[in-house]
Amino acid sequence: MGEQTPNWAILVYISADRVLTNFAVESLKQLKRSANRKTIALAQVHSSGQEEAKRYVFNGSSDPTSSIDKDLEPFIEPPLSPGGIADPANLTKFVEWAASYPAKHRCLFLWGHGYELLLNEDDKGAAERFGRKYLTPKALKEALENAKGNMPEPRFDIIGIDACSMSLVELASELADFGDFLIASQEDVPDQSFPYEELLQKLEGYAPDDVEGIAAAIPELYRQAYQDYVVGDDTGTREITLTSIRLEKTKKIQELLATLSGALLSSVFDPSHKAILSARQNAQDFALGLFVDLHDFCSQLSKKLSDGELKSACDAVRGAIDPPGSEAFILENQTGDKEGARCHGLSIYFPYLAKKEMDRTQQAFLAGGTDLVDQLPLLIKGGINHIDKARSVKISEIEEDFKALIEFGKTGWIEFIKRGWSVILATEEANKLDEHYSAQQCAKNLLSFCQPPPEQRKAAASSAS
Repeated sequence: MGEQTPNWAILVYISADRVLTNFAVESLKQLKRSANRKTIALAQVHSSGQEEAKRYVFNGSSDPTSSIDKDLEPFIEPPLSPGGIADPANLTKFVEWAASYPAKHRCLFLWGHGYELLLNEDDKGAAERFGRKYLTPKALKEALENAKGNMPEPRFDIIGIDACSMSLVELASELADFGDFLIASQEDVPDQSFPYEELLQKLEGYAPDDVEGIAAAIPELYRQAYQDYVVGDDTGTREITLTSIRLEKTKKIQELLATLSGALLSSVFDPSHKAILSARQNAQDFALGLFVDLHDFCSQLSKKLSDGELKSACDAVRGAIDPPGSEAFILENQTGDKEGARCHGLSIYFPYLAKKEMDRTQQAFLAGGTDLVDQLPLLIKGGINHIDKARSVKISEIEEDFKALIEFGKTGWIEFIKRGWSVILATEEANKLDEHYSAQQCAKNLLSFCQPPPEQRKAAASSAS
């Protein structure tokens, strides 16, 4: 009788720069201790100071207390590209390699910095070849698309993002064809990462095919692992949040968001634009004000409107997100913010840095910082005295990255940011653009008014041909 096929293959794709290197080792040790014949773990690690990536196979065949090097693969074939973590081909090769290990179900975790997915400041090759030291959402989709044809089962049961602030509409929109559930956090993820040992042990208590039950249980397991952490600027730890999303429901959110984007854009030149600004100022946000809780923004805006298309669009988006349930977009949402309950599980790019958040950031620098704060001094010469400059660079890159997303592009949200939000800020807060957004990016967006909208450009191109 042949060996029994494992119930689960847990794939963990790790980018560990010098800040995260030893935390990555700890995650690998947890995978090793908890893996067995029923649940195997397959990992690839790009670590600081190592010229080549490493691959590990944890299946319970070695002493769980021995070094992880006992489970190290002797070589990687075919060789990886020098583009490092930013090259989608390297992720494709990892997924294809892992596909050679049979399993009934598959889960892919992407482990590293966020919101720039798997950012690795030590990876010079990535910057030289791709202009990025991280995996863009477009590159992630490309990697999974290219691997899809070589996988025994072309979809993952669960895609987990073990990185900060990645529970985004933008990301969910691009991953809907590759997985059933997305698990990610709106807030920071502690450097200690997901509790992999408890997670793999939890799998043993569920029927192998109860994927939804497992996806629903992970956020609570994560919350329990960090429930005793002290949250605050002086500890460098933000609220603990984790959300499980039904990717099959993404199309509905996209449709509602398209209606909301159109209504917001139509309101730019009437008095309700002040309500839009006020709602964004008061909404729950993340990552130095780059992302906002979509439900909370819609709730704040709806309360300021008496009726009309914009209010209806806000209420429709809120209804699709909340509450979690058997048929809802959000399967499970956990947040340590039980009192306020303003983290509803889904964020969207909507940049606005309030003064209170800038003050908190400065305090975080003095106290040791959060994941994002740790990165900022590396991004721009001059370090902590130039947060606005570093943030402006990031805004430019984010808008370029998100503009390249085909599925998310159908929502019209980036057009609202370019042609609506930029106008509102330039009208109401012209002297504080760098403080709240980016004067350079705002000017670039406003210049887009000199060009016809994308649909008109497409029509013109078609007629010309």
